[in-house]
Amino acid sequence: MNHKRMNETHRINKAVIGGYSVVTVLLQAAYILELVKGSRTVPYILIFSALNLVPYVISLVAYIKDKESN
Repeated sequence: MNHKRMNETHRINKAVIGGYSVVTVLLQAAYILELVKGSRTVPYILIFSALNLVPYVISLVAYIKDKESN
């Protein structure tokens, strides 16, 4: 039974990290498009990218390290 619970936790974590990946990529693409259109400046995009990507990378590393973590 404990093994089944761990598999469920792994499945949920995989779904969450997948959704987080999609949101992160879409946000990054949208802001790069804003930069290309001239609506945003390079420093703005760099700050946004750091605020967008750093938590994502930390979450991804934590997920890779222990896929069944709470």
